[in-house]
Amino acid sequence: MGGPPPQEQIDATLEWVTSVFRGHYAANPPEPPARFGRREFGFLWNGKKFFLRHVGFPSREAFQEFMARDGPHHAYYSTAYYKTPSAATMKEKEWLGADLIFDLDADHLPDADKMSYEEQLAEVKRQARKLLHEFLLGDFGFDPEHVRIVFSGGRGYHFHVTDPRVLPLDSAARREIVDYLSPNEQVSSALVEGFVKEKTWKKDAFGPQKDRIIPPASAPGWDGIITRTIVAFLGDVAALPEEEAVARLRRINGIGEKTAAEIRAQLTPERIALIREHGRLAIPALAQKKALEGLIEMARVAAEGETDEPVTADIKRLIRLPGSLHGKTGLRVTALTLEEFERFDPLRDAVALGEEPVRVVVSKPVDVPLKGRRLRLEPGEQEAPLYAAAFAVLRRSALRPYAGPVASVP
Repeated sequence: MGGPPPQEQIDATLEWVTSVFRGHYAANPPEPPARFGRREFGFLWNGKKFFLRHVGFPSREAFQEFMARDGPHHAYYSTAYYKTPSAATMKEKEWLGADLIFDLDADHLPDADKMSYEEQLAEVKRQARKLLHEFLLGDFGFDPEHVRIVFSGGRGYHFHVTDPRVLPLDSAARREIVDYLSPNEQVSSALVEGFVKEKTWKKDAFGPQKDRIIPPASAPGWDGIITRTIVAFLGDVAALPEEEAVARLRRINGIGEKTAAEIRAQLTPERIALIREHGRLAIPALAQKKALEGLIEMARVAAEGETDEPVTADIKRLIRLPGSLHGKTGLRVTALTLEEFERFDPLRDAVALGEEPVRVVVSKPVDVPLKGRRLRLEPGEQEAPLYAAAFAVLRRSALRPYAGPVASVP
């Protein structure tokens, strides 16, 4: 028979999730965050309406005991430091400062709803890499020791900046950082204005030889960011077959069929190197005003840094706890070094639950690579490894089997 599952089955499944999380935390006690005695903690359980927050822990042992005993489905801690983190009001807590947080989630990706889960993860990692290298370690110059990378356990990444200089920043100052990452139209116009200049390289019998130039890729700030984006784009185009390269160039405003073909024909490694190292646009078709303006605008849009503005600006935010399990996937919220981040595959490396077989009733097909193998579950009752069963249940694609209430004996 069709129709929604009985509430008793849903409740029993959620109790099973809690028992799985309890067992995991008992066997794998998560480490509390740095300076945890100054942090507020918050916890949620799927199916429960209350949010347990204003929690503080006096010791590492008390924190780990709570996780193993209560098995929260979602665990958070404050980016802020407080004098009394367990106080019931913000005023009583007495704010002391806060880490600077950058949150990238697949929700903010264009056409995210048209992507599979694994495609979302791949694209959001690409955006995260850009934010990390172009802005946090690049323009802002943060020491890698002060930048903590965390896979959220769901569909994105968090960057925790703990540089002492950012701790006292208020919300307004943090919003200015967001504005720099994603300039509005007025700021963008100011960036582009004056970006292109003319330079005379030599004079001969035919008169002065001029080239239009842009800042070199090594230039500081947005000048260098835009040029690096242009150079990367041109390098990609040069590697494409001619027909594909022309089609890609034509997507840029101001570049038509003829101009695109001319640019592609002139794209040599040497000319791309001149742009990268000296900003010299030694490609006449590329230096045309409309084509160049379109290319710069494309680069500006492509280079913008992604972050969730309310998260970055919030000085009292709760963020997911590294080492905990995510209550919508069962994947581990994973802290990463720079080297680990580059080779990190969340659908392999963040799988924390075991292999023991579990029976589930699948309601919607599941098709995703997990732990190095392709997980395919079709509707119906079946057996799956614990990590796969938990993933399907938490993604609302399956429930635990339910035989109905036990009849009482007369």
